[in-house]
Amino acid sequence: MLGIRIDDDAEALERAGRLLLRRTGMQAVLVTRGSRGMALFEPKQPTVHIPIFGSDEVDRRHRRRRHRDRDVRRWRSPPARRSTRRRGSPTTPAASS
Repeated sequence: MLGIRIDDDAEALERAGRLLLRRTGMQAVLVTRGSRGMALFEPKQPTVHIPIFGSDEVDRRHRRRRHRDRDVRRWRSPPARRSTRRRGSPTTPAASS
């Protein structure tokens, strides 16, 4: 979007975050950085760097599971329609004697 490569460059992150904040006119911009955490940019405030706790492995497993479930739903045939008739109910009136 901005054409700025960030990688691990803190100065590039700061430039990109501030530029994005100005261009969008938003009150705040939150940049997610995967295993590097997040960076919150607000006008006239210092950048807040938010670390992640634990590992992003959980997120990767969840993402993989979500894609797998989506693929299964895509190829599974639709459920069979249930009959509205009650089982054992007569289809014709009983003969009178």
